[in-house]
Amino acid sequence: MLEIRDRVRVKDLRHELETVRLGVGDVMDDVLPAVRELLDVETVSLYSVREVADGLDLGIFHQVGGGRDVGGVFHQAVRKTARSSVFCYDLFRPPANQRNRVLESTAWVDRHVPGTFAASRIYREVLEPLRLHRHKHLRALVCDGPALLAWFGAVHPDDPTPRQTKALAALVPAMRRRLILAERLASTPRVHAALGAALESLGAAAFILGPRGSILERNTAGAALLDASRPEVTAAIAEALARQQSTDLVELVPVRDRGIAAHHLAIMRGHPVEARILACVRRCAMGWELTTRQSQVLDLVVRGMANASIAATLSTGSRAIELHVTALLDRAGLDSRAALVARVLTSE
Repeated sequence: MLEIRDRVRVKDLRHELETVRLGVGDVMDDVLPAVRELLDVETVSLYSVREVADGLDLGIFHQVGGGRDVGGVFHQAVRKTARSSVFCYDLFRPPANQRNRVLESTAWVDRHVPGTFAASRIYREVLEPLRLHRHKHLRALVCDGPALLAWFGAVHPDDPTPRQTKALAALVPAMRRRLILAERLASTPRVHAALGAALESLGAAAFILGPRGSILERNTAGAALLDASRPEVTAAIAEALARQQSTDLVELVPVRDRGIAAHHLAIMRGHPVEARILACVRRCAMGWELTTRQSQVLDLVVRGMANASIAATLSTGSRAIELHVTALLDRAGLDSRAALVARVLTSE
């Protein structure tokens, strides 16, 4: 049990880790100095390693104390290897008995596999040159399930005390939650961009539906189709959701993930939507006096296909498709694919 003063300081640090403050600096800039003060140690660190195309690189790196050279030397050691052998533990899937536990790592590793720590590259290329190889390492491998999020702990000349071990252990759950949140927030723009690209590549009007059927995301063809035929589209989607299965008009695909309510991917197919697209494309093809190939390209553009997919479908080159699309935009007097799709699907 921690003393009252330590419990208050741990509570304050937990609160800081679990609070998201918009428009301010990195929370670790405030938290780690306070952790160092709480533990009364020489150095406190938080770092992670990620795989890159040519090997390994640092992901997260925060250090308080221990000299300014540690980060640079550490980074060089990580970048020089294409394997995880720089460390004395699995970088990406640590053993279950090391996850989210506070350990005096040098003693723990050598007790189980004698000589492992001294043989590791982190010992030879980072700690020994910096004269930290005799220091004690009190750390936790903070994990989300089996996946390692970060190394979190302290480096100090003396053996860790029970008080230091308990204080660090009390912070690990809050640090874990913060790292999971930070990872998800950082991935959101990337995931959103990937979702948009995936929807556009489907070659048909497509929508991401919320738990109650609200349309959360749509591709270009889906947006144009809603503008042209909203009552028919929403009615078809509502029917599919009521049945919880695909229909003649809508292909319904469940989208599930841990911790969120069920969503759906809805892809429009069949009649009367299909008939409307064909009728609109034929009407515009006649009005704009398009060639057969231009008409084919226009049909596939309206269905949301990218140039590469259109080229593959029509067994021609991407450059030829680019020229056809440019000609279609010129013929319609427009400057974007989205505007072209909307013009076709709203033609009368």
